[in-house]
Amino acid sequence: MKRIGKNRIRRLSNHEIPAFIWLFRFWLVPFLFLLTGFTAHAQVPIIFQQGLGGYTGTHDTFFQTGNPGAIHGTETAWEWDSSDAGGMNFGFIRFDNIIGTNPGQIPPDAVILKAVLTLTVTGSGTASQIATMHELLVPFDDTQDFYSFGDGSGDVPLADQDYVAEPIASIPGPTSGDILELDVTEYIKKVAAGGNNYGLIFVPGGSDGVNVASSEAASGKPMLTVTIEGVAPTASRSFSKAGFIGGDAITISIQVNLSQGSQDITVVETIPADWSVSAISDGGTLAEGKITWTLAGFSGSRTLTYTANAPASPKLGAQFSGVLHDAANHIIPIEGSDTLVVIPPLYKTGNVLAVGVWNDNSGSSDLAGCADLSDNNGVIYVQDTSAAGGWPAGTIFRWKVVFYDDGTPSGEEPGWQGRDFTNDTEANGWIQQTDVGFTIGYGGNDAENGETLLDSTNETVYTRSIFDARNYETISEMTLKLAGDDEAVAWLNGVLIGWTASGTSDRGETAPDYVFDTTISGGAGGLESGSNPTVYSGSGTRIFTFPVYLVEAPPVPVVDWSLF
Repeated sequence: MKRIGKNRIRRLSNHEIPAFIWLFRFWLVPFLFLLTGFTAHAQVPIIFQQGLGGYTGTHDTFFQTGNPGAIHGTETAWEWDSSDAGGMNFGFIRFDNIIGTNPGQIPPDAVILKAVLTLTVTGSGTASQIATMHELLVPFDDTQDFYSFGDGSGDVPLADQDYVAEPIASIPGPTSGDILELDVTEYIKKVAAGGNNYGLIFVPGGSDGVNVASSEAASGKPMLTVTIEGVAPTASRSFSKAGFIGGDAITISIQVNLSQGSQDITVVETIPADWSVSAISDGGTLAEGKITWTLAGFSGSRTLTYTANAPASPKLGAQFSGVLHDAANHIIPIEGSDTLVVIPPLYKTGNVLAVGVWNDNSGSSDLAGCADLSDNNGVIYVQDTSAAGGWPAGTIFRWKVVFYDDGTPSGEEPGWQGRDFTNDTEANGWIQQTDVGFTIGYGGNDAENGETLLDSTNETVYTRSIFDARNYETISEMTLKLAGDDEAVAWLNGVLIGWTASGTSDRGETAPDYVFDTTISGGAGGLESGSNPTVYSGSGTRIFTFPVYLVEAPPVPVVDWSLF
């Protein structure tokens, strides 16, 4: 990023491309969190851009001294250039109808904090194509040629006659793809105070030309962002429960506040996929997965509510999002709680902790994983062999090595994570052990030298630990300690409960997808980052404590759970 006084050129990189990434939370979200009594002055942005919110007041063009009869007001780019067609090219831009009392305008009595003109460079020559930006002293018409401007001569515009000699900004050497952010605060303040709004001129000062996207362009149109001081409406979401089970009904409350004045407000709430809603309050309507409330002449505080109904067999949590639209067409995010976690079931008999472990690339020399699973009473159901006493009595441990993939079509769930999986038999390649704990792997040191003695290639290992709950009626939560090299992910009775990786993946191996695709030789691996910051021990390890809900009878009879 290169700054130019109060102005700057911003070059976009791949890291700046917004991506909507869901960070799944395993700790409990705040219960019934409400934001009330907001009275602080807000910094409210007002955006003017051709076509945005119905705005049509942008006028831009360029005039040529070498071809003064040309009209360029309908082209998709305008420019400045020190040498073109035997003369010079000058860029012009103006935003009309920006001050007023209509929605989307700057109120006449507004306190203007900042104003920024944003331009997108679409073409350039050399690094010497500088320009200066000035306030115009005479109007221009983008539907006419250069002879319509100033004294009508079509000659070079004159400082202190056609424009203010003192530049508002100097622009050194932008290149194609740059985003110019130019501070025009003082100019907009002058216009708001009743001054003339003739616009701005770009005077070339280098040896080459620069093209910027015009108001006619398909993308990157000029944008004027004016930030004013004001009291904006706010909203905060809360849930009646911090987590949910299949088929659960959650009451969701959205508290809307406007501490000063009154205005028309629209609230839009987006519902997670596979969820349904009912009991929408205050005349809200549901369409295409969104609830919309229209609050005319709103002031003070009001709580909007609806009931969200979870899918019957959830494996992942749910994320809710929403925005406010105020009278000035500002978009304000709904704050507060936004994520609900799935609460996994715990059965009296026949529970399954399923863990997958794999190497992240073909050059990895070892593969190891271990897990501890215990309840709030301190009873341990799964434990690695380094613990005193070794494997807990009564737990069945089965594992299977899968070289590169398991034959499951890409993007589909293999099925071994669930408790009703019935193919974990010796005939299907599963190995059963009761004399060792949950430690698998192949490596050069004791910490990674487990029982499966794997080759140093790109395997995946699936494991299933089968156990009955003890003192069943007194269990309210469980704790998973998980370590993996290179990476591990865990499910309890088919519900995702933890993972160890700290990176992200471009191979589909994200925690919400739980697809183990190891067919890409040498690819970088990783799951999405876990959210619990507590470290178990060493690199790539985590602790997850989560609630469970008790189910006395398994919903589906499970076979093949006896010893082989």
